[in-house]
Amino acid sequence: MKPQLTQREKILSIAVGTVAFLFANYLVFDLFVTKRAALTLSLSRQASQLTLARSRSTEKPLWQERDTWLNAQQPKLANEDSASVQLLEEVKKIAGIHSVTVENPQLKAASRRAEATVVSLEIDVRSSWKSLIAFLAELQKPGLFVVLEKTNLKVDAKDQTQMAGHFTVAKWYAPN
Repeated sequence: MKPQLTQREKILSIAVGTVAFLFANYLVFDLFVTKRAALTLSLSRQASQLTLARSRSTEKPLWQERDTWLNAQQPKLANEDSASVQLLEEVKKIAGIHSVTVENPQLKAASRRAEATVVSLEIDVRSSWKSLIAFLAELQKPGLFVVLEKTNLKVDAKDQTQMAGHFTVAKWYAPN
């Protein structure tokens, strides 16, 4: 025969059962919220991938046209040893046109990347702000394949009307 529970034991067992029930509901609810958030994130990623795939498929002719232009226009590297010297001469020529002083040129060895063979050099420049802007604009014209990989530009400490800069200039040649 089962002993009868006292009133206090009944209240205690109801309280323990309620706490266990609430804790189990909390765990289920937390699991639900976590899974829902993960599924929502996954759905948004897949939707973004689908949008990207659709845009790429519609833009395919444009990118093929650009690739054809790039293959036709990007210069081929004839002599790796003299390429950095030629780049320095090009930079000095453009600098001379715009009254920009080129100092401390340091030639670097060519590096091969998947998308291009890169020939670079480091230079220090001094000029007025207006001349420097014109120089940089002409140096990086489309079709020249010249880029500034690193720049450090500041007002010249000796002459506050002049700019001083340290640039890493690179020319990108077609990959071999």
